[in-house]
Amino acid sequence: MTARPGGALTTLAGWSLLVVGVALVPLPGPGALVVVAGLRVLAPRHAWAARWYEPAQARALTAVRAGVATRPRLPLTSLGPAWLVVLSLAYTVDLRVPQVEVAGGRLGPGLPLAGTATTVGLWSSAVIASALFVVGAVRWGPRAVGVTGWTGRLRVAAARAVTGPRAGLRSTVVLAAAVGLCLTAS
Repeated sequence: MTARPGGALTTLAGWSLLVVGVALVPLPGPGALVVVAGLRVLAPRHAWAARWYEPAQARALTAVRAGVATRPRLPLTSLGPAWLVVLSLAYTVDLRVPQVEVAGGRLGPGLPLAGTATTVGLWSSAVIASALFVVGAVRWGPRAVGVTGWTGRLRVAAARAVTGPRAGLRSTVVLAAAVGLCLTAS
């Protein structure tokens, strides 16, 4: 039963995100984030999606806040997005690894599961993880209170666009542009 009538296109987009996200969960890619995005799109129209989305959003925000809460955690948390970028680059250039025997099976000379889908999934994960890290560090990091200057205001606006009440596709595009500008301006 729908909580609110809505457009068929929005419902189709939400279901598509949900199905793709579930498929990506065991694969290299941002599966859990795509599932949450699908729930976010469906939540205003379906009560069941709203019930699933709210706890998922709360857990995600708690994890982001915990990862950037203190100065020592910032560099440690940044290792996750950095590792995803390194893996993405390795899959993009189709890095060759030495052939070795592992647990009775062969590994090499190519990377496991190499292909376009894996590369796109890894790059998607790297971009999303990097954006979450930047927004989390700006919004909830140790120096978040004293942000000044135009880049500081831009960073705060980007953080609000993602977590504000009207977070949607438009704010995601604004976030991507703002994160890009922040990274180049820093």
